Amino acid sequence: MALLAPAAYDWKAMAALPTGITWIGTSPKGANPVTQSGDVTYGGRKFSAAASGTPTQVNNIALEELGLHPGQAGTLRAGLHRIHQQLV
Repeated sequence: MALLAPAAYDWKAMAALPTGITWIGTSPKGANPVTQSGDVTYGGRKFSAAASGTPTQVNNIALEELGLHPGQAGTLRAGLHRIHQQLV
């Protein structure tokens, strides 16, 4: 599932958001688009996070559950909605 970050977030501001995501490294890697990955646990479930965008701005944050189980989509959706509300 992907979340769109508001245009005002640069990479340092994104890392400071209270999302619980532990970002790997202190800056994004790559050319254009640049990416930064991380890990997070919500509701006891582990997710991999990937942010992408331009060298100056975050455009997208995607979360993918590691080992998704059927029937958990509602819980996942609720957690992602809460994160999205923090981003906007």
